[in-house]
Amino acid sequence: MQYSDAKARAEAKFKLRADQEAKASQAMREYRAKQQAEIDRIARLRELRLAQPAPADGHVVRSAPRNKGKIRAGRRPKTARSVAYQASLTRFSLRAKDAR
Repeated sequence: MQYSDAKARAEAKFKLRADQEAKASQAMREYRAKQQAEIDRIARLRELRLAQPAPADGHVVRSAPRNKGKIRAGRRPKTARSVAYQASLTRFSLRAKDAR
């Protein structure tokens, strides 16, 4: 698009921004509608689950813990290389103390 004067360029730019703003607001409305539909679906499923009678034997099925078997952050197992490195640091620090 080539425009000969500044007024035509400004009007085209204004129209483009207005169109983008309209599309953005429409997209946000659609996003929020989908979000609300998901919230309603989850609430309906929760009500159905809670409406079910409890088992006769009283046993409640629960999911397994999610972090079972995972290594927590900062708690990685030591390797032979890391153990040797820590030992070299300890030896060095002992030598430095003896030299004083």
